[in-house]
Amino acid sequence: MHALHSDMPIDIKRSEDEADIYLKYDRTNVGMLFDFRPMAGSFYLSTGLYVGDHNINLKAKVKDDASEAYDIGDTSYHGRNLGLKSQISFAKAQPYLGLGWGTLPTKSGFSVNFDIGVLYLGKTSIDVNATGQAQQVGDPNNPWVDVTSDALFQAELEKERRDLEDDAKKLRFAPVIQLGMGYKF
Repeated sequence: MHALHSDMPIDIKRSEDEADIYLKYDRTNVGMLFDFRPMAGSFYLSTGLYVGDHNINLKAKVKDDASEAYDIGDTSYHGRNLGLKSQISFAKAQPYLGLGWGTLPTKSGFSVNFDIGVLYLGKTSIDVNATGQAQQVGDPNNPWVDVTSDALFQAELEKERRDLEDDAKKLRFAPVIQLGMGYKF
């Protein structure tokens, strides 16, 4: 049995022709793993549970260009000061199953282990919000609307959120590669 703590923040900022994008991935967790050594030697099976926060935050600020069209749900829009925020949240507790190779020192000294396995991600939820103004593509006489209060835009945004959530349901497992070192006193 061994306990693990991992913290893997990722921050990515990128500027494209159409939008400025900021992605932040927070993964802070504690794992409790049990190793089963079915044969004498360095091979083992590992199972356990990781508990913690697993969130992906995405922000996009659309550059004001009336010629660019953006698809939200089933409708295309032009944006003005249009910003989108999305958060993808995974289950707080995630079971782990893996295979490993490693040494267990019988006396004091160093040990090294390597695991490869999968996490079951569990239920995924997605939240999407928008700010700014949008105009439906097709008729230049369409008014610019505030996206936070426009019922049609909010309905299309909800379609987009459901589509993203349906896609996320297909991602049930995540690969894990772990390298560990220890010292027995």
